[in-house]
Amino acid sequence: MQKGEELSSTISPPEPSGTYFTIYDIPNFTAEGPSECFVPNADWTCTVQFVGFTQNFLINVPDNGSLVNVSFFYVGESPLIGTGQTIGEFGFYTTGSAMGNGYFSSQDLDTATGGMNVEAGTMLIPTGE
Repeated sequence: MQKGEELSSTISPPEPSGTYFTIYDIPNFTAEGPSECFVPNADWTCTVQFVGFTQNFLINVPDNGSLVNVSFFYVGESPLIGTGQTIGEFGFYTTGSAMGNGYFSSQDLDTATGGMNVEAGTMLIPTGE
């Protein structure tokens, strides 16, 4: 994928009640797999973009407009409840297999309060080297 190339995945920004997470600035991203990204089941969808979906107040999340971001959205009807659940495998394709630090942000519904949980931080991502 080259900067300025149109992406085949399009999605509107999530509603305030939406559950999603974004992984930012993926080096050596490739769309050479069967799809640009993959999700565990029909309750999830994903999209690839150069500017990630991020809550406006999460200013500590770097987002380089020349590197691809991948966002995963929960579209299922039943709320995800509880902690420590395994919800399946999510992914995307890069060249190479080296791992390095990357950034993420997430948003999910707090079923106890009806509010939103918003988080940002670092995680291991493929650097493609």
